[in-house]
Amino acid sequence: MHELLVSVYLMKHGYHVFRAMSPSCPCDIVAFTDNGLYRIEVTTGSGEMRHPPKKKDHYRYDYMAVVFHEGDIKWYDVHGDQNDGPP
Repeated sequence: MHELLVSVYLMKHGYHVFRAMSPSCPCDIVAFTDNGLYRIEVTTGSGEMRHPPKKKDHYRYDYMAVVFHEGDIKWYDVHGDQNDGPP
């Protein structure tokens, strides 16, 4: 469900979005525009999350989208810095 929320967000912002079909894919979503192609990992957040979740293999994605139960999305780059998501 959270991957769908992130996909809708990205499509509303003009991205072409592709979701992983295989459970062993290196990332959950690939999104692109004329500005570039971005690999996105989607995960669930809860409460007052102060730091991004640690994921092994952080080299497999460019952005992490943390989706909270209320539907809010927080974006982090591969270095763990919070931002507005892909450009």
